[in-house]
Amino acid sequence: MSLDLKDKKMVYIIRHGQSEDNLRSVFQRPEAPLTKLGIEQAKLIANRLSDTGLDVILSSPYQRAYQTAKIIGKKINKSVYVKDFLKELVSPKNIQGKEYTDQIASTKWREWEKTLTREGIKFEDGENYQEQIQRADQILDYLKNLPFSKIALVSHGYIIRSLIFRAVLDKSLNPEILQKIQTHIKSENTGISVLFYANDFEQDYSFRLLTYNDHSHFN
Repeated sequence: MSLDLKDKKMVYIIRHGQSEDNLRSVFQRPEAPLTKLGIEQAKLIANRLSDTGLDVILSSPYQRAYQTAKIIGKKINKSVYVKDFLKELVSPKNIQGKEYTDQIASTKWREWEKTLTREGIKFEDGENYQEQIQRADQILDYLKNLPFSKIALVSHGYIIRSLIFRAVLDKSLNPEILQKIQTHIKSENTGISVLFYANDFEQDYSFRLLTYNDHSHFN
């Protein structure tokens, strides 16, 4: 099977820079902006991406991701396109902005987290396992059909891990495996992961993970 070059895609997946809610140790709010360190982290990843020849930048609508994406866009002279499906997995609204030490909020967070790796349960207005997988599939379908070969997207830790491992494992990803991934595999602020989408003589079109959570630009 010959490789159709126009259909090859390189997808650069970036977690946002440090937010004020990261620094304050509270459950993240959509409107939480970057800290001064987060802005510097975004500038570092922008410099790193400046010679990749990116065609398009996609961003979560949440402030910390959008700020990160705008800094990258300014560096490489590209507009940023906001996509709601790139937002972080939605936690119960009534715990957002609460401190980790708030016992009620922490208990609710743990109960919500269980729904991300168990089928058929939901906690308050938070997203659950089925919605998480549906959103990951929506993103992957969008990327496959996007008419660009070098794509950057700026998003958040939970949805990034769901997206990447759904891309790699496809239907083999199940709640038990996802629970281990979300527990033991982490994402640094402005860590970059790279998915390659192509076909070759051995395999039909699929995503391959080339890099995960590279944050060597900090050095």
